Amino acid sequence: MSRGCDGLRAGLALAAALLAWHATAGAGPVRRALLVGVNDYAAARVPDLRGAVNDVRMMQRILSSRFGFAERDIVLLTDAAATRGAVLAAIDQLVRATQPGDIVYFHYSGHGSQVRDLNGEEDDGLDETILPRDARLPGVPDITDDELDRRFARLRNDSTLLVFDSCHSGTITRGTGNLLARFVPPDERLELYRTRGGTTRDVVTAERLPHVVMAGAPADEEALDGPVNESWYGLFTWALAQALESLPAGSPASVVHAATQRELDQLARKLYMRPPPPQLEGPAEALQRPVFGAPVPTAGRTWLPVVAEGDRLLRMVGGLDLNAQPGSQWAIYAADAERFEFGRALAVGIVEGLDGRDALLRRQFGSQPVPAGARAVALAPPVTGDLAVRIESPPGARLDTMISELRRGLPALQVVAAGEPARFVIRFDGASWRVLDLGGLHEVLSVSDTTGTGAVVETLLRTLTSALRATALLALDNAAADFAVEVRIPDLAASELPAFRMRQPDAPRTRENSLVLEVASPIDAYLTIVSVDTEGRLNLLFPNDHQRPGFLPDGLVRAGQPERIPDALAPGNAAGFYWDYGPPAGRDTIRVFAARDLETARVIRGFVSQAAGDASQLPALRDSLASRAVRGIQLVADTAAPQPAPALGWAATSIVIEIRP
Repeated sequence: MSRGCDGLRAGLALAAALLAWHATAGAGPVRRALLVGVNDYAAARVPDLRGAVNDVRMMQRILSSRFGFAERDIVLLTDAAATRGAVLAAIDQLVRATQPGDIVYFHYSGHGSQVRDLNGEEDDGLDETILPRDARLPGVPDITDDELDRRFARLRNDSTLLVFDSCHSGTITRGTGNLLARFVPPDERLELYRTRGGTTRDVVTAERLPHVVMAGAPADEEALDGPVNESWYGLFTWALAQALESLPAGSPASVVHAATQRELDQLARKLYMRPPPPQLEGPAEALQRPVFGAPVPTAGRTWLPVVAEGDRLLRMVGGLDLNAQPGSQWAIYAADAERFEFGRALAVGIVEGLDGRDALLRRQFGSQPVPAGARAVALAPPVTGDLAVRIESPPGARLDTMISELRRGLPALQVVAAGEPARFVIRFDGASWRVLDLGGLHEVLSVSDTTGTGAVVETLLRTLTSALRATALLALDNAAADFAVEVRIPDLAASELPAFRMRQPDAPRTRENSLVLEVASPIDAYLTIVSVDTEGRLNLLFPNDHQRPGFLPDGLVRAGQPERIPDALAPGNAAGFYWDYGPPAGRDTIRVFAARDLETARVIRGFVSQAAGDASQLPALRDSLASRAVRGIQLVADTAAPQPAPALGWAATSIVIEIRP
């Protein structure tokens, strides 16, 4: 179909959505959302993105199934529908329809940019802009922050959240094709902005507005578009979505922002890169209000409808809206399920293929019939057995030898071409072989070429093997967790990269050469702490054979009581052990599992012990944990007193540590 027909269809869809907004005006408090995502830009000089449309489709699902937004009150503008005129018209209609007491959510995912400030309001002399689909075509300016401020200032409600997953920085990406910066150079066509009736903001200042603004990057950094479990998203939007899923409904903006930062940190560890920190702005009072008002009675988790297509095959409608990639696991619940308790699912299925935007699941566990209207919630991400890298070096026999030796040492290695997603980039600069992260911006390792091909290959293989096993360990995640465990290194700021020195023989034990973790759980939980070291070895750190009987028996920590493990570095500590660091230098990934019940903790520990010698056991552990999500026989005592159902479930978190000589 031609782009002209696409535009007509999009215009009709927008008109229908805006009429629905008009119809609900005045019918009591309404939750309204306008979601704008642009991948496909019309101007040839504006590079296309890959994750912006996925962002807003995901947010649409979350708003409707968890936060009480009616489908008719969510307007979705993507690609051809998201022209400058359509976006501004939709904002204007949103403002007109919104009544006092309504909840408003606006989300933009796409490119951001700048233009010279024509009224002297900006300290840096530049206005920030967002780019609709037709931006930078002849005669079409960007949408400036002044235009947005002027419109949103007219809202009469007290609860508005504005989210921008776009760049407003002037830096040019040094990316490698794995990540896309959501930024284009400033627009120099100033005449287009002078003829828009001026750009002066209304008298109402941002400090007096009840709006809360969240953004994907500070002014001097780039919001990023990148791969998450084989599909592309704005990394900030993905982290925001996970935060909204994990937090209780009704959480204030300040708490959501902090959780988004934690989720972004987790994602950064999985992707071996460093995304920019998310930003939060708004009046102090507004930051303490729930982002979407009081929670609705049905607030549970975001779910997708499921249709049975046979004894073992299930169709998850709109699976790609929540990134239901092949290999991911999903728990199936009854049609009226709201709490989605772990251990109460009817079945667990694994995605084995896609049909359009639907996901096809093969039942793995559970034999109960799947009723009409059943609901599916995410359980675990896919586990990949491959590690994609790109090698940038002049072609020749030397490069062929390097690739051959690397593949021999690590059969799971995939060498991909330029432009294809790669976990690492190995770049030869004539003097050394440098391993760069997913974004190509941060160096993970550098090996001098003077050491010889064999030594270079050996060093690279240690790093790549460690990364592959760490990825498998991080894939052991429970998306259905109803609590979160926190881990930190005492006396280390959250923004600092944990770095340790190797402890030399007879050297005093300090916080610089011996690890101490502080772990906290909101519930009583049994801990299991695992590491993948620089050489790719899997190690069970806790519980261990050296701990004293009185130190956290069975690994149990009590709710709300942070515990230091080990408790001290002095000789004769209560723990009975230390975690000292020795060679080689590199990066360790530490995974902390917290289980509600001791049996689940023992399952984790048993598999980890096996995987220490055979890392292929990690996917089997994922399946074993997933099977516990399904209803089964329960042992109940013969007593008149009511017996609560056993509390099952588990959560995990990670920390990455740099080891230096």
